Formats: sequence, structure tokens, C-alpha cells
Amino acid sequence: SLVHGKDPCKTHLFEHEMMQSVSLHVFAKFPVVPIRTMYDYKEALIKRIIMVAMQVRLNVHSRGDPISMVEFTYLDSPREACAVCALDMMANPNNWEKALMIVVKELKKMSMYGLSNSELQRCLSALLSDSSQLAAQGDRMSNQDQLQFLMENLACGHTFMDPIQMQEATVLIANCLNLEDVNRVAADMCKHLSEFGVEGSPMPSAVVAGSPTGTGITKERLEEVLTEAAAQPVESMEDIQVPKSLISDEKMAKMLEEHKPTFEASKSTNGEEGLGIAQRELQNGIKINYKVSPAESQRGYLRVTVPSGRIAESNFKMGAMAVGARTMQEGGAMQGWSREQVELFCVDHLLMAEITCNEEFFFIDFVFPTSKVVDAPDEVTGMEGVFQVLHSLIHGFVWEEDALERAKQAFAQASEQVGKNLESAAAEHLLATMSGNDARFLSVQPEHLEKLTLEDVKQAVSTFLTTDNVEVSVAGDFSPQELETLALKYLGTIPESQLSLRHQPAKIPSTTDMSNRNLFLKIADSDPRAVAYVAGPAPNRWGDMPDGSGGLQPDENEAGKDADDKEGSKRARFMQSLKGLRDKLRDGVSQNQEMMDVSDYRNHPLFPCVTLQLLQEVLNRRLFSTVRERKRLTYDANFHLTSFERLKGSWYLVTVTAKPELAQKALDACKETLLAARSWDPITRDNLRSAAYELISRHQGALQTTRYYVELMSGLQFDEIANKDQTFLRDFVQIVQAVQVEDVQNMLSYLGADEDEMWTCIGMSGAEPAGEGGEMSDGDMHGHSLPGASLSRR
Repeated sequence: SLVHGKDPCKTHLFEHEMMQSVSLHVFAKFPVVPIRTMYDYKEALIKRIIMVAMQVRLNVHSRGDPISMVEFTYLDSPREACAVCALDMMANPNNWEKALMIVVKELKKMSMYGLSNSELQRCLSALLSDSSQLAAQGDRMSNQDQLQFLMENLACGHTFMDPIQMQEATVLIANCLNLEDVNRVAADMCKHLSEFGVEGSPMPSAVVAGSPTGTGITKERLEEVLTEAAAQPVESMEDIQVPKSLISDEKMAKMLEEHKPTFEASKSTNGEEGLGIAQRELQNGIKINYKVSPAESQRGYLRVTVPSGRIAESNFKMGAMAVGARTMQEGGAMQGWSREQVELFCVDHLLMAEITCNEEFFFIDFVFPTSKVVDAPDEVTGMEGVFQVLHSLIHGFVWEEDALERAKQAFAQASEQVGKNLESAAAEHLLATMSGNDARFLSVQPEHLEKLTLEDVKQAVSTFLTTDNVEVSVAGDFSPQELETLALKYLGTIPESQLSLRHQPAKIPSTTDMSNRNLFLKIADSDPRAVAYVAGPAPNRWGDMPDGSGGLQPDENEAGKDADDKEGSKRARFMQSLKGLRDKLRDGVSQNQEMMDVSDYRNHPLFPCVTLQLLQEVLNRRLFSTVRERKRLTYDANFHLTSFERLKGSWYLVTVTAKPELAQKALDACKETLLAARSWDPITRDNLRSAAYELISRHQGALQTTRYYVELMSGLQFDEIANKDQTFLRDFVQIVQAVQVEDVQNMLSYLGADEDEMWTCIGMSGAEPAGEGGEMSDGDMHGHSLPGASLSRR
């Protein structure tokens, strides 16, 4: 290993004008210690405990300014043939020195004083719970995960253990682990940073920094700051009192007596036979869907769905809903507890929460263990902890100014990144033009952020976070009786509130200026690249067009009426192609077979949704086959639908990345692919069969996750999503199999893919294209790019 005073420090700097933050990475490499005895396993577990404890401490500081992200890891790396201790940090370019001082100070505290006893117990509980969950679902691990784990163990020389053996070994080690052993290892793990610059001390294997051009970082200054940070005086960390329960028994008893929670019997059902989805409604109006699923043992997923979203910002200051959601995510003070105490409560009970807002909905998502993490009589289970946090978010949340400032800073950075990222900037430019610069569908701009106050975002979110406008969906490995008891106890005691602001169904915005549908955007970058987009209107998830019409179930009797339609109209084109498709289909069916009865499945609520998914899959394959494999113009082309649920209408987006000199050709090839599928090269039975197989396989694989069940249940009880019911889960596979080629062809005719409806945008960076280029070589067929978030869906 490298030593101060003997070896030069290996510091590397990189500058680029497109970077928004200072990115700092410090690596220290150690020999891999093969795990062959219980002592070896004990040392490995101690390192995991220190890594977790260090990350919890650092998370307190990663709140935007000066640190936006920081991670501390210690992992065996078979690829590097060593163990790598890594510190990764993203910091404000104007305050990177302070950020580095904060992080190194925390590492020095760990090196000098180690963990406190409460930290050790917290990390041990988390480790034991994680091990128990892994053992419980060990026989359901995929072959790929099992093989990956086996290969890593063999490459590092470890003894391979199955999950049950690992849990037994972990329990044995946990029972004999003491604080002295842990702190001894902690001192050595962090020494390369806590004693940076001290002669004779170990030195990092490498220090790598990337920064925006003009920041003024030099190798010498970076090493000076690391030396100064390591020389800071530090004191041992004070223990924070972590609540064992966010809501006391006395307070809960008082709320139960006051509200007397019950389920509305007339609005509760156990759902379709065999599906296992139960639906309940509390006396205060909160709706609950739940399903017991053992797919992920001892784990659960909960989602709160609130119809609102950024489309509701027309009644508030622009950006209020989006920034309000992020403010709640950045905050956390509730029920008289500070943010730090609530965060540690969540850490102790392995709760992960995410609060987000898209165009149509406000979401609160939780991932949690359904078992008891901390083995103590007065500690709550992971599931009860989630319901306590949820109760406090809806009733009792404390809105904080510093949380708002962190939220604003996050959106300001995101807006800056959109402007500097080729894909995001081009997608934003395209959507802004198509929507008539409707700010609700674009990234939150700095001028809007400046106008927002804490009261603005609080009012926007609180307006919709009412008991009659909240739906809670839960899936996981739990007891139905326990869930219903917790729902009554923590959700039924939330005071009843009514939504005062109800929205009429809105449609996607559009512009009246149709003069320029072919857009071009150039951004500064040293790397010459290009991305092209084709976009236009489309039906929403349930088949509704922007004008509110559906029309996706053609009447058999109308097949001969196309002469009455305006020549060249969508309907006329579709009916003409429909005749030919049906003739071809009948020609392929033997006389002993009958055509499938299309009347039933076309009236099914799932029909538009499934047909759109099949269409998306078919067009993705067509684009890949035509634009990449046949014309060799790109290494990535895809078709995407925004699939709004409450908004009338939606958008489709074709994305293609290419060399700058091939961008226009790639764009034209994408347009040609769409037009071909609508006319001279229609969708075939083989296209549909392949798409259906992929869709069903993806659906059945996703059913092994609790999150997918929650996504399927989300919105089941809302009138705003009238077409969504339990048949969404029950009949999905059958509807996919029932959809015919002519249905997908019909759906395609409702995409705005005519020249007078289609929008295009080419984004370029770097030097101007040199001129017309040829095909891509095999060496160019690599990489992968995704469009910006503007036209994507959660």
C-alpha cells in the first residue's frame, strides 16, 4: 500500500464545461480476505456494520448544499482482484472545500471514536433482519442471482453458503460481537482519510475529481484541503434519542376514543374470487386496497395515491405541487420529533420512503419489512412503523423552511442539468413547443422557484391531501388481520377532511402555432452527438383522445360506410385497411375454425390499455429492425407512450440517437417506419404474437414483486379512473391473447403520425455535421441513451 512521506499521492483531475457539480472519489485498495472460518466471517460482518453506520451519519449532511450526494462503501471486487474502500461525493462547485471538510471530519470521528453502543445495536438489528428476509426467500432467488453470488464467492475465495446457512452464521456472530472489536476495525478502515498527510500513514490508492471548467481546483489544492480536513479536531458523536414509537399509547388511546374508527361495510369487499384483493373504506373516507403476496418474504410495499399532480398547479403558483412533494421528502419533523429522530426511527425499522409528484398524481411510497426488526417488547414492527409515519405525514407533519430551500435547490440543479444534457434539452424543447409552453409539463424553472414560499407549497399539497382524496394500496407478506387493525388504528384516527377543489377532466395542452413542426436545437459540448425525436398526439391509457372521443371499438357494420367519410380521413384509411386485414385473417383460418368472437373483449375496460401496450411493443421492434439492423443508422431507437390516466389524450415519442451527420436520415427512417406500419407494411400476425409473448412474460415476471401488485391496485377506488377495476389483474393475460391484428392496426390509426400532426426535433452537440455520412460501422453499434424526463412517465 502507498504511504505518506514515501510515495507520491495519485491525484487525477478532470474538467468539463458541461459538468454541474464537483465529483470527488477517493479509493483505497486492500487485499481480499477469503472467508473460510467464523472469525473471517465476523471480520466481514464488522466491515458491513461500519459501512452502514458511516452511511447513516453521512446521509444527514447530503441535503443539497454543499453536499448533494455522498456514499461510503467497502466491498470485495472480483474484477479489481482486491477489496475497495470508496468515498464518492457530489458537491456544490462554489463550496466543495467545505463539503470535503464535513465528510472527512465524519470519517475521522469514526476512526477515532468508532460507533456508539446504540449505533451498533441499530446496525446489528438491521443486519439480522436483512439476513432473515434473505433466508426466507432464498428458495425463490432467481437462477441469475444465485449464479452471480456463487461466481463472486468463488472469485474471492470465500466459502459459499446458502441464505439459511448465512443467517445461522450471522446470528452466531451477532451474539458474541462487542463494541471493542467493531471500533478496532473502524480505526483501520478509515485511516487513509482520517490521517491524510501524516507521514508514515496509509495513503489512498487514488483521488479522482471532476469539476466544471473554471472552478479552480488543482491537484495541490485538493491535497491541501484533504490534509486540512484530516487535521481538524473532532469530538465523539452525541447519541440522538431515537423514538421507539412515533405516537405514544396515551395519545393513540385518546384518538381512538375521539374518532372511533370503523370500516364502511357497504363499501368494503374481498374482491374477485381467486385474486385476493380486498378493498376497504374507512369512516373518514380513506380508501384501502391490499393483497397478501408471499412473493417477497417478510417484505411489503405501500403506496398512497392522491389525484392532483402538476396539472393542478393552474390553481396555485407554478411548481407548487412538485416542490411541495420534494419539500416533504426533504423534511421529516412530525409528532414533536425532529427530522433526525424520525430518520433514525426509519433506519432502525428499515423503512424507505419516497414522496413524488407527476403530472396527474401525488404519491407517497414505502418499502418496509413486515416483521419486527428490533427484538424488544416495546418496539413496533416495520409495518406498524410505516402506518405511524403515514399517519404523521397526513396529519401532524411539520413544514420547514430549510426543507423548502433544499427542495428548491434540487429543482434548480435539475433545471440546469436539463439545459446541459442533450437528450433532456431536446425533449424539453420539443414538449414546450407542442404544449404551447405549458409550464406544468416542463421542468420547474428558476423564476418559478423564486416566487414559491413555504405557505404556497403547503397550501397546494394540503388542498389535495384530504381523507376523501387518499387511497392506500398495500401488498406484501403480512396478515390481513394485522393490516386492517393498523389501518383502523392509524388511518381511521385521522380527522375527516373534504376536498374543496375538484377538477373537471383536463386534456393534454396543444399550441395554436403550427408554423414550425420541425425543430432543431444545438447545445455546447466537446463531444459531437445527436438525438432525434418524433412525437405527436395519442390516446391515453384508456383509449381517450384529447377531444374526449374514444372510437377504438369499430363496428362491424361500419366496414362499408367508409365512402361517406371524408376522403383521406383516419377513419376511411382504417376501414379500408381493416377490410383487407380481415380478408387475410379469414384466408389463414381453416374452414373448420371460426373467427374469434370480438364483441366481448373489445368492450372490456382493459382493451384500449392492452392494445396500446401491444402497439408500443410492435413499434419498438419495428424501429429496431428497420433503423438499426437494416439501415444501420443508429445504435438505439425506441417508441414510448406517456399513457396518462386522468388526462384526455397523451403523446407518443420516438427517440433515436445517431451521429450528427446521420441524424436527419435516422429521423426520416423513424417517420418512414411509422408510416409504413399504417399503410404498405401493416402489422402482421407474427408481429402481434411476438409482442404478446413479451408482454405476458413481463407481466408474469413482475407479479413476483410487491411493487407491481401495488401499481395494479393503485386507483382502483377512484372515480377519476373509472375504467380501472380488479379485472385489470384478473383478465390481463386473456385480453392480451384475445387482441387481434386489426385491433392493433386500428389503434395505430389514432396516433398523430400524419405530416400535419407530427412534430420532430433534432438535437446536436459538438461540431457542426460535416455533411452526409454513410452507414454506421459495427464499431459504432454501442452505447445506450434515454430521452429526458419531460416526456417520460413515472
